[in-house]
Amino acid sequence: MWMLPLWLWILFPVSPADSVAVTGPRTVMGPEGGSVSVTCEYEKGYEKYGKFWCRERSYFRCFNWEFILETNGSETMVREGRFSIQDNHSLHVFTVSMEHLTKADAGTYHCGVLRLRLLDPRHAVEVIVSPVSPADSVALTGPWTVTGPEGGSVSVTCGYDKGYEEYGKFWCREGSSFRCSNGEHILETNGSEAKVQKGRFSIQDNHTLRRFTVTMEHLTKADAGTYHCRVLRTALPDPRHAVEVIVSPASTKPTSARTAAKEDEANFPNQHPTPAGSQASSIYFLLLVGLKMPVFLCMVCAVVWVSVRYRASSSDTVPHRCDHDLPHS
Repeated sequence: MWMLPLWLWILFPVSPADSVAVTGPRTVMGPEGGSVSVTCEYEKGYEKYGKFWCRERSYFRCFNWEFILETNGSETMVREGRFSIQDNHSLHVFTVSMEHLTKADAGTYHCGVLRLRLLDPRHAVEVIVSPVSPADSVALTGPWTVTGPEGGSVSVTCGYDKGYEEYGKFWCREGSSFRCSNGEHILETNGSEAKVQKGRFSIQDNHTLRRFTVTMEHLTKADAGTYHCRVLRTALPDPRHAVEVIVSPASTKPTSARTAAKEDEANFPNQHPTPAGSQASSIYFLLLVGLKMPVFLCMVCAVVWVSVRYRASSSDTVPHRCDHDLPHS
C-alpha cells in the first residue's frame, strides 16, 4: 500500500501551478480530558474547496479516504462527536477542535485541502495528550443559557477555583475560529478586580467570591450566540465554560387604565384637579368651619340667655298688677 502515493503521482502529475501550500503547527498538546485546537492555513483561491482532518493509521497519510472531518467548501461548522472543523474564507484558515481528549487521541493527524484528480495538499500535526494532575485542573462553572430582551441587558457570572484569583479572566465568542482559538477576546482582565468596559460590554472579577461577571447592554439580535468565559493560564490550556446567549424580541407593554388617566390629566389639566388642589380646598373648608362655629354658638347662647331673663322679669311683675286692679270689698 505504500506504493499508492507513487502511482497517484504517476497517473496525475502535479505541476508547480497546481501545488497548494498548507501550513500549520507541527505539534499541539492538550491535557487529558481537556481540548486542543489546530489552525491550518491555505493559499488564496482555494476558499471554496473542501477541507479535511484525518489521522494516520494503517494507511500512509490518510489515503484510505477515511476522514474524521470534512467540509463541503462552505464556512459552516461540521461536528462529529468530540471533533469539529470550520473554515474561514476571509482569513484563508480552517480550525479543527478536539474535545474531551483521551490518551488514545494522541498521534499524527493531517489537515488538508480536497482537490479532484490531484494529490490533496496537507500538513502533518502531532497531537500530544498530556496527563492532568489535580493541581492543573481548574473547574469553571456558570449558566448554560441566559436570555435577555432586545434593547435590554443580560449578565453572566462564572465561578472558578481557589488559587486563581490573580489570573486574568476573559469573555469571548465563537466566531471564525472554534471556541475563540483565534485569541480575539471581547473582554479581558489583567488579574485585578478593576472593571473593564468596552463599548456595550463589561467584565469585573471578584477575588473574595472567586467569580467574575460579564454584562452585555443594549442587546441586539446579532448578539445571540455561544460565548465562553475563561481563565488565562500560561503554557496550559485555558479552562472555559460555554454559555448560550439568547436575545428575545422586545415586548410592547399594554396601556393600563392608570396610565391612560395620567395621560388625560396631562392633556386636560383643567378637567382633572390635582391632588394638591383638592387637599388645599379641604383645609380651607375646615378652617372656615372652625372659625365660624364658635361665633355661631356664642350668638345662640346670647339669644337663649336674653330670652330666659326676659321671661323671669315678666313673671315677677304680673302678680302686683293683678292685686292693684282687684276691687275692694
